[in-house]
Amino acid sequence: MPALRHVLWIALIALGTAWPLARAEAADATANTAATGTAGTATAQDQNRYRVEMVFFTFNSSADFNQEQWRQGLPQPDLAHALDLFGGQTSPGFKVLPPSAYELDAAAKRLQASGRYTVIGHVAWEQPGLDIKQAVPVVITGGADYGPLYPQLMQPRFIMRAGQAVEVPAPQHLYQLYGTVKIVLSRYLHLYTDLVLRVPTKPQDVPAPAASAQADQTTPAAGSQPDQNPALASNATTSPAPATGDQAMQTKLVEDVPVIANPQNAQPAPGGTLTEVHIIEHRRTRSKQLNYVDHPMLGILFEIWPIGNSR
Repeated sequence: MPALRHVLWIALIALGTAWPLARAEAADATANTAATGTAGTATAQDQNRYRVEMVFFTFNSSADFNQEQWRQGLPQPDLAHALDLFGGQTSPGFKVLPPSAYELDAAAKRLQASGRYTVIGHVAWEQPGLDIKQAVPVVITGGADYGPLYPQLMQPRFIMRAGQAVEVPAPQHLYQLYGTVKIVLSRYLHLYTDLVLRVPTKPQDVPAPAASAQADQTTPAAGSQPDQNPALASNATTSPAPATGDQAMQTKLVEDVPVIANPQNAQPAPGGTLTEVHIIEHRRTRSKQLNYVDHPMLGILFEIWPIGNSR
């Protein structure tokens, strides 16, 4: 899959080669028009505004899920201190752009039509260029709402805080993708992501190794020290299988595997749950370029374009 994603990146770069030239000319024309207008009417904010567009997509292959270990119980994205721009919240200088204004629509359609990827989000907005201390995280949600499929996860729960049990209210939604993205302006433009991709999973039995192979792995050689920390995948647990006859007790691995290829229509398997994959990334980039965040479970295409005289 990594090689396939690199091929995707190259193909999309080739697809977008003609875009920056034409759009850069349009941006320059806009800047020239503004320069020949009434002098002194532009504010500092007008000269420092950007158009941001992002396409989020998943890979239609379960192989990537088992290639890495996905830690659970990590801190959740801080939505309370983020701007829910697409949920109706407002902030000075921020503006939602409609789908009719999307510039990456052709790329998103190509991804979806390939059959290898599923586009789960496409958004665009305008915002001022802000430094790291002033930058505002924007709430992102996408894909299916798994709430109706997992009612057991829609219940309130309790956590211990300072020695006391504190109730965590029941969530209203369980979106496939949720979290925040933040655009920061310094010498370069920077993208920060704090996203969670929820992957429907179920336990699956993995055949136990043969008794002889298990003996080779568990019986230390003469003079050697036993392994005190046998490595197990983070998505795997161990449970004993009952012995039959003279058969020795064997270890059976149980690991989580993705079960929903089409989350919009499929139903979860009995006993399944949602495994969280955290996408915490930082990318330094330049404006007027098609950028790609490559992650084993989630791809992000994004562009940041200056508006008017912005640098």
